Amino acid sequence: MADDRRRHLRILVASPGDVDEERKIAVQVINQWNIAHGDTHQLHLDAVLWETHSAPECGERVQGILNEQLAVDHCDCGIGIFWTRIGTDTGVAPGGAVEEIRRMLSHGNRMVCALLMSSGPVWGADAVRVTQLASKVHIDLNQLVKVRKLQLSVAVGQQKAFLLIPAAVLRLKFW
Repeated sequence: MADDRRRHLRILVASPGDVDEERKIAVQVINQWNIAHGDTHQLHLDAVLWETHSAPECGERVQGILNEQLAVDHCDCGIGIFWTRIGTDTGVAPGGAVEEIRRMLSHGNRMVCALLMSSGPVWGADAVRVTQLASKVHIDLNQLVKVRKLQLSVAVGQQKAFLLIPAAVLRLKFW
């Protein structure tokens, strides 16, 4: 049996439900890194997602259960991905992904979180175009305003642990 002394780095992929494609791309990039560099660096990156790391359970708040099952407090870093939705209010934060990211940041500076704003057609559009687009694709403008507020708080440095990166960067190879 091979001696596997690789370190494992748990990366939480946190997002609301309107960025499924970007979530898949994040996992693909993590898996590609493992294939290309894992052995060389003796490091394995583990993508932690609610889809693969949780199971239905009754009890307290849904997000509280997810936080425990995903072991959010024990993730080493996180990737937050947002487009037009912030998510469903958890009673603690405006959305589950925001709650997860805040929990991670509250555990000290060992956390590195990248906030990826999806490069879909909403970003960069003027108010009239956003309103027209919203009516065609059923975008909840209240949700979009909450995402914009999160984006602005990051842009002005209120969340110093975040990097603001266009989601299109996920499609690039860094090796």
